Amino acid sequence: MRKLFTSRAQIFILVMVAFLWRVYLNEGIAHRADALTIGKMAFNIANGIDFPLIYYGQNYMGAIEAWITAPLFFIFGPSWEGLGFAPVLVSSLGVIPFYLLGRSLIGERTGLICGLLWAFTSFAPLFYSISPRGGYPEIVCGGTFLLWFCVERMKGRDFSVSAHASIGFLMGLLLWTSALSAPYLAVTALFLIFTRNRGKIIALFVGAIPGFLLALPQLLATRGEATLSFGDNSINDRLSGLYYAFSESFIPFDGHPWLWATPVVMVISLLAVSIYSLRNLKGERGGFLPLLLFALLFLTAFMLNNVSVKGQSRHLIPLFSALIPATALIIDQLWRWRIIPALLLLLLIVSSNLFTGFRSFSDMKEEGAAVKEGLSELYSAINRLNIHSLVLNNYDKRNRLSWHALTEGGRIDTMGYDGARELSTTKSAERDRDTALGISLGYGNAFAMQYRACCGDNYKLDKVPGLVLLHHARPERGSAESIPPANWNLTPDLTALGDRNFFTTKVGSGSFTVELNDKKPLSRVRVIYGRKPSTASISVSMDGEVWRVVAIKNWPSIFVPTYEKVFIRTDFEREREFEEWNFSPVEARYVRFDLTTDPGKVYDIHELFLYRKAARPPSATELDPALVHKTASTENVKLLAVNRWHSAHLIDLERTYDLVTGPFRGYAKETAKSRWPISPGFSALVENSDMDELRNRLTEKGIKFKTAPLGRYTFLSILSEGADVWWTGFTLIDYIDTSAG
Repeated sequence: MRKLFTSRAQIFILVMVAFLWRVYLNEGIAHRADALTIGKMAFNIANGIDFPLIYYGQNYMGAIEAWITAPLFFIFGPSWEGLGFAPVLVSSLGVIPFYLLGRSLIGERTGLICGLLWAFTSFAPLFYSISPRGGYPEIVCGGTFLLWFCVERMKGRDFSVSAHASIGFLMGLLLWTSALSAPYLAVTALFLIFTRNRGKIIALFVGAIPGFLLALPQLLATRGEATLSFGDNSINDRLSGLYYAFSESFIPFDGHPWLWATPVVMVISLLAVSIYSLRNLKGERGGFLPLLLFALLFLTAFMLNNVSVKGQSRHLIPLFSALIPATALIIDQLWRWRIIPALLLLLLIVSSNLFTGFRSFSDMKEEGAAVKEGLSELYSAINRLNIHSLVLNNYDKRNRLSWHALTEGGRIDTMGYDGARELSTTKSAERDRDTALGISLGYGNAFAMQYRACCGDNYKLDKVPGLVLLHHARPERGSAESIPPANWNLTPDLTALGDRNFFTTKVGSGSFTVELNDKKPLSRVRVIYGRKPSTASISVSMDGEVWRVVAIKNWPSIFVPTYEKVFIRTDFEREREFEEWNFSPVEARYVRFDLTTDPGKVYDIHELFLYRKAARPPSATELDPALVHKTASTENVKLLAVNRWHSAHLIDLERTYDLVTGPFRGYAKETAKSRWPISPGFSALVENSDMDELRNRLTEKGIKFKTAPLGRYTFLSILSEGADVWWTGFTLIDYIDTSAG
């Protein structure tokens, strides 16, 4: 009894020491964006805003850390220190499964050494034991518990039915947490194959059901995305990635060669114990077989998966479930021979881990103090400008600003230039008519010039700490109606500009000119780029000799105007949002596009749209998204194509139809892509400026449809089958693969 009490007391002390060490390191650091995403999820859960099961934007990870943290935020509110609550708590309790595993392998002393090595673990597992990134300590500690279960079973222990149900529940939770748990699950399943008690197997499967159901959405979302192939990466690339990830796990900074002693000792320990275990499978060391199988399976999966070439230490953290017990076993064997060498080796490992942890986190704390001071100044300045949402391309800065606002009791919705790809997390910023654009110092005037080219002079430009903000913008877009390509004189090399087929493109590296049949009061130009030029400018002429510039030379614009709001371009690589120029009507017969590219580069243009001043001004009444929803609900719509403004307002409504929210090319999310076959049930909210041209094209193709006017838009409903089309954000064009014929 005294021995049991002593063991429990020692483990309790180890857990508390591990907890206090992690709390100390967590204090004062400014967590980065990935950790802040967990915080936002926890905040949403605590406040009943959202109940996510999948990590925002990362379909391959569950939201377990957010659910663990949510009660803390519900009671005390969001804080910087509270972000580390889940990993700190779980990794501190992780001393217990490491102790159990070590004790099961050899004895009490091995277990205590094993727990101590986890309490003061190496840099990578320590970092992810403090910064929440999706559940790494949960995987390692839960997986280590499964390995203990396997070792005990191999030694002949007979677990109860309820224990098997608990193990099944844990396996389900780990599956939900991340696919990184797969090697643990595979080894456990292997040691359960020979269980003859049907009741225990049934209990295990029943216990696993909740976790499997939680994991099902992410399994479906990531189907086909996992790769277990060498692909284009050589074995040398993968070995280099393995070496880099392993070295970063122990030594996050240069210098201090003595720190290499720890990884060297651990690797030698794992190899030595593995070899000895293989030679003594039926002896006392045979209990190490589950860990050996796990290490081999994990390293094989790591090397086969393309993630190995990234050299990221977080992907290698599960290996510590084998490294630590192997090292503890070697230290224990050395202890049996001589106590002093064993203590010195243990002291070397623990002191090197303490040194790397203390030094690394001291740097983070210093950075954190400066970051928080800067965020406080920036937040105050933004508040004075009455800004509630911000587009900023600095991933860490925008997420830190948003989190700082929550800790201050306020709210700033932020998104990046790729933000609209995940509308569920950016809808608040998309709905805000006054979303500001954060611009690097020195570039404010250049972006203001871009804005004026598309949207007029109704905006504000203010300097705040570290940024220039373009905000409270109101688009000035006059009345316009399409000049259809039938009224253009296109040379053969320019036909792709007006064939209204997204598949074809005009490829070039210089200027080109479009001739109209007769003069038109040109007032708007739209271009859908593929590969973008470096700069673009537009000039018009009546005779092809004397030219007037209507759009001055500038980079491809970041602004995407609608009648309701000027949006920020979302993804320069994959998106195909249009660029638009608006200007006072000018009589033109020729329109020249002066485009430049970098040396050896080309641009391509999917489609060109020209507009003249319309006889009637656009409706002054803004279209209520509720009316769009009502119309779609009564028209038996299955798929509705709308612009970003309406999609942000419709996304949360109870709908019987899906939304096409593009334009994106090749993006995996079904309703985010823009290529769709048209058939009954397909509808689109088309701008009035493009409806006459679209009506004529659909009629020529024999496609039946009906329309309903909705203010500045026309609600188009398709009534017959047709070929694939592409939603541009304002109209429909063909998507026909001309290379097949």
